[in-house]
Amino acid sequence: MLALTACRSTEEPSAQQTPQAADTPVRCVFEPGTQCSGVQLLGFDISNEDLTNANLRSASLIATTMTGTVLKGADLSFADISRAKLQGADFSGATLSRTGLHRSDLTGADLTGADLTDAVLDAANLTRAKLVDADLTDANLFGAALKDADLTNAVFTGANLFSADLTGAANANVEGARLCGTTMPDGTQGDRDC
Repeated sequence: MLALTACRSTEEPSAQQTPQAADTPVRCVFEPGTQCSGVQLLGFDISNEDLTNANLRSASLIATTMTGTVLKGADLSFADISRAKLQGADFSGATLSRTGLHRSDLTGADLTGADLTDAVLDAANLTRAKLVDADLTDANLFGAALKDADLTNAVFTGANLFSADLTGAANANVEGARLCGTTMPDGTQGDRDC
């Protein structure tokens, strides 16, 4: 268990808080079920922590290292996790809707059943990631690498796959996605929406 007091709330103060209270450092204890919505953890290393069912909604986790971290069922909606190191992290069943994962490395991450609707995954590395039953409706995957990813039953309705690389991806059904300069699982180029 890791405890940090460097976290700062970025949420609007509630009716019971003064504006100063909203800027007061908060103590975040990283353990299952932790409640740290709106925290700022820029560049921290919270690798191999168990954050099952954590509330990290609207958190700023830019350039954070979470290699091997367990985030099963966690709420990371509206969070900014750009340029983060998330190799082998477990996001199964997590809510990542409208989450920014720009240029994040999710190599080998487990996103089984994750809600990634409207997520920003441009230039993200999802090589060998497990996206079984993941919902990527309207997600932005421009230039993302999905090489050898397991896309069984993943939903891509309205997703932007422009310049994405799906080489070797298993069970990719991208029928509802937008394609242009997209490398398909068989190595051919998908350009139907150029």
